[in-house]
Amino acid sequence: MRRFNAFFVLLSIVGTMTILPAVITAQTGNVRVLLHATKPVSDSGFFSWDAWFVAPNITTAPNKWLIVTGPRLQTKSWWSEFNFGAFVQGGKVTPSIDIRTSWPSPRKFSFWTNVEWNNFSSGYFFGEANYKLPNGLGMVGIETEDNLPKTSLGPHVVIPFGSTAVTAAYQFQKEGDQLWFRLAVNFH
Repeated sequence: MRRFNAFFVLLSIVGTMTILPAVITAQTGNVRVLLHATKPVSDSGFFSWDAWFVAPNITTAPNKWLIVTGPRLQTKSWWSEFNFGAFVQGGKVTPSIDIRTSWPSPRKFSFWTNVEWNNFSSGYFFGEANYKLPNGLGMVGIETEDNLPKTSLGPHVVIPFGSTAVTAAYQFQKEGDQLWFRLAVNFH
């Protein structure tokens, strides 16, 4: 098992060194802030209520926010949220249906998805697959972010700080590569 962990750490370092020159020449730098709260409704913890307050990109649209809330179903190994809300920008409100799910499979790996249907006409998909680094150091993985028909794919690194996580991602896109930093804060 130690060789397996050492292999992924080495792969992460080599991967970072390989994409570093591309990161330096990225056409666009972006910052997303995600605030998430969950309030248990049942004693078992299976049913909760959640809310997200998201600034999709404070570098290019600092006045655009996604605000959604809805029920959350959770076990020890997975959770799913079914949210309703809206994008708010400059006084304009656009309805949004937002579904988020996370599950580990197998133990060292985890998957996370986010699907949105905005204004009952456009779709958004975000998905990631992660390998958990030893000793809780974080995760390395790959992600895709698709504002259909625009799509992207790239590597990322997730560094946890308690209930907060910082993600650095490089997305390869046909229209020009992008560098993303995401700050996610969870209030439980």
